Amino acid sequence: MLLVLVIVLSILLVASLAVIFCIKRNSAKQNEDLQSQLEDTKEKLQEALSMANATSDARDLFIKNISYDVRTPLNSIIGFTSLAKKNSEDPQKVREYLGKVDISSESLLNLFNNILDVSRIESGRAILTDEPNDIRKIISRVEERIMPDIRLNSQIYTSDCSGISENTVMCDAHAILEILNNILGNAVKFTPECGRINLTVSQKNSHDNDYINHVFKITDSGIGMSEEFKKKLFLPFEKDEKAKKNGISGSGLGLHITKNLVDMLGGSIEVSSKDLMGTEVVVELPLRKCNKDALSEKPSTSGDNNEAGKAEVKVSGRTKKILLVEDNDLNRELAHEILSEQGYDVVTAINGKEALDAVISSGEGEYDLVLMDIQMPVMDGIEATEKIRKLEDPKKNSIPILAMSANVFENNTEVVKNAGMNGFLSKPIDVSKLADSLKEHIKDE
Repeated sequence: MLLVLVIVLSILLVASLAVIFCIKRNSAKQNEDLQSQLEDTKEKLQEALSMANATSDARDLFIKNISYDVRTPLNSIIGFTSLAKKNSEDPQKVREYLGKVDISSESLLNLFNNILDVSRIESGRAILTDEPNDIRKIISRVEERIMPDIRLNSQIYTSDCSGISENTVMCDAHAILEILNNILGNAVKFTPECGRINLTVSQKNSHDNDYINHVFKITDSGIGMSEEFKKKLFLPFEKDEKAKKNGISGSGLGLHITKNLVDMLGGSIEVSSKDLMGTEVVVELPLRKCNKDALSEKPSTSGDNNEAGKAEVKVSGRTKKILLVEDNDLNRELAHEILSEQGYDVVTAINGKEALDAVISSGEGEYDLVLMDIQMPVMDGIEATEKIRKLEDPKKNSIPILAMSANVFENNTEVVKNAGMNGFLSKPIDVSKLADSLKEHIKDE
């Protein structure tokens, strides 16, 4: 009996020791697992902290650069406007000051447009069109933009487009305009007086028979860039120290936008440059060939604009009448003056409700076009347009309506199209684009 008890106690002791051993082993494993989890959590927290610091640094850099780039032209606008007021009796000085205000205003607008472009691209909201366009016309439009500065700097500009065999291709004209304008604009800025700038455009076969590769080569005899700067050439807000020392302005966003647009088009961009020895930029873009159906359509004119002030109102029996709908007093006054100078009879309304009432109570064919702001109190432009389109009178519900808005961040093209509008104009008002749009949509009797 005692022997049995000893055996049972021995078994219980062994079992107890086994349980204790298992508990300790499991506890050790749990400790190891817990330690591993703590290490993983620590690493993730460290990564999150690093990202937060990087975001904070990027934000601070963005604010610093934007503050400088906005205040510089704004200072000129405020200063020269003040001088123009003080010298109002001297027409020559006033013209000179207003010319400098115009240059600074354009610089400020370009900065905001660049910021919007970057935002659209990086948020994935940038959408490229695919329309038939004449590549030579796009190049001509870019040259029109840069020639005033080239003449001002006494630079020598040459171009060779003899390598273009197919003029019309399917592409986004605005994107190509932006790419070439940014690169050629930089060539002009970084090339001294009497320096040389050259553009060569050629076409070559692509591995895809539906596409043809376009090679744009831009060379200049400018100040070039260092190897260190070339490494961060396409990063936003990066500026060469030489540019700062030489007083060359710019937001540092142009080439960042250019690189992104080139990537979106499935192309490539290569930059060769040395200090004081000029720069060469080669952009290669695969653009789709036009099929017979596309060629039968009228090529897009998105790259063409007439010079400001050349638009004229064709009068057939009476002056063309425009209903201008704008809630902001200064914007309404500005648009009224521009339209009146172009020879239009202008009637104003301060919101969509007034515009709707004006159209309803108008005589047959009284208004030739409605220029409609989008964001307004009481009734916005979208709602007003939708109600006008639902009127029973076909003469009134078919009146051309052009949208105006300072909000160019959203995809306004689809919004105004769905509302029944005939087109969209962004603010600030581009006089030449406004004139072209009015001529396009106002029918001559």
